[in-house]
Amino acid sequence: MIAVDTNLLVYAHREESEWHTIAKACLVDLANSGNPWAIAWSSLHEFLAIVTHPRIYSPPTPRTTAFAAICLNHGIAMLWTADRDFSLFPELKTRNPLLPT
Repeated sequence: MIAVDTNLLVYAHREESEWHTIAKACLVDLANSGNPWAIAWSSLHEFLAIVTHPRIYSPPTPRTTAFAAICLNHGIAMLWTADRDFSLFPELKTRNPLLPT
């Protein structure tokens, strides 16, 4: 099992990082390798805290954009959410399970 740390996620996400291209390629290669891998919840939490923090990045990544990127890059077929901001990402299907269908 390979675990991916926060810094690689940040570098792969933020295009201004000097490590962006290689970090993104490494993660794509890992995702397509067939090897077992994972991202700890703590790393996802750190990723969201870092890329959305206005003192770290200017402009910061909007929270919904960062979360949508995580979902889309990990093959999420449907996101259950009550947050309508995700409608900005038509490629990410959403459903509010609190409302009748």
